[in-house]
Amino acid sequence: MASSWDTFAREGQEGSGGDFPDRPHVPDGVYRAQITRVGEPYDKANQQGVMETKFAVEFTLSGKRIPEGTIIPDFPKMTPKFLDSGFLHPKAKVYQIMAALGYDMGHFTFNPPEWVGLRCQVVVKNEDGTSWITDYLRLEDEDDAPAAAPPPARPAARPQPTAAGARPARRQADAEWDE
Repeated sequence: MASSWDTFAREGQEGSGGDFPDRPHVPDGVYRAQITRVGEPYDKANQQGVMETKFAVEFTLSGKRIPEGTIIPDFPKMTPKFLDSGFLHPKAKVYQIMAALGYDMGHFTFNPPEWVGLRCQVVVKNEDGTSWITDYLRLEDEDDAPAAAPPPARPAARPQPTAAGARPARRQADAEWDE
């Protein structure tokens, strides 16, 4: 007679929790990000015991302060209202991600696997030693970005009258010397 444990009996080995690699430490800041993977939806109870439907989104970050290929996942939830009616509130993480990816949030098609390869910026903050994505920003298209304004010109030094105790006038900066 088979035991109900027969389907669970198997060889095992130590693992490192979950489908994603260990979360790296990323200094607080804004980083360019590309979505490199979107996981399947799953149900998980929140801290109050209410079931929520979530899915994993893997962001590969780039920036001068982090190693190439740094990955941080995030786990947006699909609210019951969105699942029932298709209405998505601007405070919802799914809404914020889609807006940052450039979707027209007035009318959109929700299909997260299509997000793979899309880019945005993410804000990373550290809490209790763990790096979390706390906000999503639209990545400005370099062609649409306004040109950088030239630095303001320095006013020319005004000659000062020479009098007892007066400071001599400052010499104007020499551009070749200041480089």
